[in-house]
Amino acid sequence: MNVDRATLDKLSFDRVQQAVADRAGTFMGAELARAIDPGVPEVEALAMHDRIGEIVDGGDLALGGIEDIRPFLERVRDGGLLTGLDILAVAYTLDGAATLRRSIAASRRPALTELAARIGTFDGVLRQVREQLDVDGNVRDDATPKLQDIRRRLNPLRGRIRDRLTRLLESHADDVQEPIITLRRDRYVIPIKAYAQSRVPGLALDRSDSGATVFIEPASVVPLNNELALLEMEERDEVRRVLYALGRSLADVPGVDESLEVVAVLDLSNAAARLAKEWRLVRPRFDEAGRVRLLDARHPLVVDCVPNSIELDAEQRVLIVTGPNAGGKTVLLKTLGLATVMAYSGLYVAASSAKPALVP
Repeated sequence: MNVDRATLDKLSFDRVQQAVADRAGTFMGAELARAIDPGVPEVEALAMHDRIGEIVDGGDLALGGIEDIRPFLERVRDGGLLTGLDILAVAYTLDGAATLRRSIAASRRPALTELAARIGTFDGVLRQVREQLDVDGNVRDDATPKLQDIRRRLNPLRGRIRDRLTRLLESHADDVQEPIITLRRDRYVIPIKAYAQSRVPGLALDRSDSGATVFIEPASVVPLNNELALLEMEERDEVRRVLYALGRSLADVPGVDESLEVVAVLDLSNAAARLAKEWRLVRPRFDEAGRVRLLDARHPLVVDCVPNSIELDAEQRVLIVTGPNAGGKTVLLKTLGLATVMAYSGLYVAASSAKPALVP
């Protein structure tokens, strides 16, 4: 059905679109809801009606843990790097999608199952994420043999540096501003009183705002700090390599894009079913004979709307609406127009279920 934008605006169809979007569980579903249109093929509208009916009868879909990960996938495909938390977000969403597919398959709802079957299985890549990242998104020590070796050497080296600096703090107790070990320019230093700087051989890496303290990297620690800096660079490079590889694995896993599209359609169906329950909507039927039958039809956007029954068929093809100003003539016309537009957009309509609601 082709309906121009001006007509849709007069029917306030954008308010219906937003009402569906407000009930979506994901950004992707809300995005689809704001774009629903009566111009979809009739077979798609009928499939949507089937899915809405199965959700109304069988209960809402479980969409927890699913978010819009398309920007993450796009970043990876453009050569960018994801953080560990970004990768976990992608993994949780793919796991949520797979869980949704299994849940629907177990519920014996054929229309939903047929659609959900297009969601991929991601067990392999999800196992890889679990093996290489912890729950906080940090790369695990044993993510790769190289990283394991680097980190096995890092902690003892940091301990040696701190031990040496602790002894220096004790031996230069009178020259120390405060007995702490701190970092400046990613190197371990100790705070020395400015006037005593010459008493502690080493490199001055920083000065306090007041100028009373100089942060010294003692000469005896310089080689250890150098070794530490090299190891930390190797660690950063290996962590980046792991994160990049995980990102590529997630972005390139077969079926990921189609799975997200299916999840969005399922979310749209779920939102439309919620709307149907809240607004007391019924399933419409497309009548090949061109009949209209909407018993106790209501304008769903008009509060406390007075219901009217509208019936047109081959014998009664014309209905003349008369009455005073503000008597409801326009509301009746918009009720019929909006019901038809909603039906062809795959939504249910505001009418009684006493007899099947028909639109041409």
